[in-house]
Amino acid sequence: MKKTLTLTLAFLCALTLAACGNAAQPTQTPADESTAPAEQTQSEQPQEAEEPISVSAKASVNDYTWEELASIAQEISASGSESSAMEVAKQYNLCDENGSLSADASKQFTLEDGTAVSAQIVGIYHDNKADGGKAGLTFIFGEPIAERVMDSSLPHEGGWETSDLRAWLASDGMTLLPEDLRGIIVPVEKLTNNVGITDSVSSVTPTTDQLWLFSLVEIYGPSTTFDGEVYEDILDAEGSQYQLYADAGVTDVSEGEEKSALLNRGEGVAAIWWLRTPIMGGTTMNGAFYGVNALGGGQGFPADQARYVVPGFCL
Repeated sequence: MKKTLTLTLAFLCALTLAACGNAAQPTQTPADESTAPAEQTQSEQPQEAEEPISVSAKASVNDYTWEELASIAQEISASGSESSAMEVAKQYNLCDENGSLSADASKQFTLEDGTAVSAQIVGIYHDNKADGGKAGLTFIFGEPIAERVMDSSLPHEGGWETSDLRAWLASDGMTLLPEDLRGIIVPVEKLTNNVGITDSVSSVTPTTDQLWLFSLVEIYGPSTTFDGEVYEDILDAEGSQYQLYADAGVTDVSEGEEKSALLNRGEGVAAIWWLRTPIMGGTTMNGAFYGVNALGGGQGFPADQARYVVPGFCL
């Protein structure tokens, strides 16, 4: 079990080969190399939110329609504070009576290509909406929706903002979603080191996204592996840990049961899935991004290697 985020190329490659040998790999979807960098943005003009519908409390998240969940999310967003938002979530059984999230807070549905998937509530009143205020609910897919490279060329510059995978999520990724979900996703601002190799916190800038990958800090919480170096400040500037993982006790040095929430599955085995955080130190890893490995730990992978795609979205 790795207890730290390994940054040396030789060790990362060894771990990557070992993990890939144990994971069943589905057919890779080729990267769309025709997508121009200038087009690699996600909906900058969000649709005006519709008036919320009247929703009665149901036993579980899976019992609600997407329209109903969007209406609840609007109510949470309008509550004005984290404590008030949690009270609204409790009323609709989106969390337990203590305000904790669990794997039960998920909804089953089918993608346009026929793939059965689920989406789990990972945060409440967490993300900043692109047009102001807080998004009511944040979800993470329970299973990968594709296997793709982060970027088809090395070295990659520009981080998440200019990556092929971000462009794919904004186009083909969105069209995979059923229409009743696709039309109600709320664009949010995501903070990321959009430079790559850097020693400056100013490299962390916002992008507006509807489907997006998680950052290292959003999964594991504040970094403890760089001994106070500037790299910790850069990593920690990419957002804050989502409640689901905080409730589970996930950290960058946690083991065993705490990381079980990270073992998203693909083809019946633990999946290695991308995060949007680039490796920022050492020229030998220029163009690499972090991912969650088959053991639930953070690890670096070259951008041109295919890994699973487990995105998030907000209502």
